[in-house]
Amino acid sequence: MPLSSEDLSRYARHIALGGIGMEGQERINKARVLVAGLGGLGSAASMYLAAAGVGVLGLADFDSVERGNLQRQILHGTEWVGKPKVDSALSRLHSINPDVKLEAFREKVTARNGGEIIRGFDIIVGAFDSIGAKHALNEACQKAGKPMVHGSLDGWKGEVACFVPGGGPCYRCLYQPGVESGSSGGVFGPLAGIIGAVTAGECLKLLTGAGTSLVGRLLRIDARDLRFSEFILERDPDCACCGNARGK
Repeated sequence: MPLSSEDLSRYARHIALGGIGMEGQERINKARVLVAGLGGLGSAASMYLAAAGVGVLGLADFDSVERGNLQRQILHGTEWVGKPKVDSALSRLHSINPDVKLEAFREKVTARNGGEIIRGFDIIVGAFDSIGAKHALNEACQKAGKPMVHGSLDGWKGEVACFVPGGGPCYRCLYQPGVESGSSGGVFGPLAGIIGAVTAGECLKLLTGAGTSLVGRLLRIDARDLRFSEFILERDPDCACCGNARGK
């Protein structure tokens, strides 16, 4: 379906952008993207994806809004404390762009249900805090052949990478289960917005083919000293999730 006059007005700045244009915006409008985790970076990512006009935006989170979330989770307001994050997200994102269809999953992503939740989506944003949930989501994406845009936060630092099955390493190539260091317990609020915005941008780039994505690369940001570092990621041929021996 061609873009309406209202669409042309709403998305004019993307349509005028080299690398996106009319064709790219139409791809965005037809896309189905799942944001798994509606905390700090999931807040920013989902808001930018809704504003960009993603056709169907999935929202997965089993948690409720807490007062301590509000310092960085800008998707949620004070009036939503004690209520499901998914419900808060539905309300806020609808107000941002009522033309985007929203699908809610009020459940925890596990190795058992991960494949069912991501089915039908084109790209998955992995925005969970839980390491176990990240690995479950990564495994589901690898099995289903779905690209996963990974983002994470810890204290003053954050990172983003794109994991595309068959096109580079997966999350498990980067972090073995149980290997990641524990969280510092604090999060610099604005960093959640930065990382969330970058993950949304990577989704839009994958959808439109614009620019160079973070497939095979890891971007790390130290907000305290405002330093950006990039690392080349190699696929582990012995990875239990995406390696050559998988399934044998």
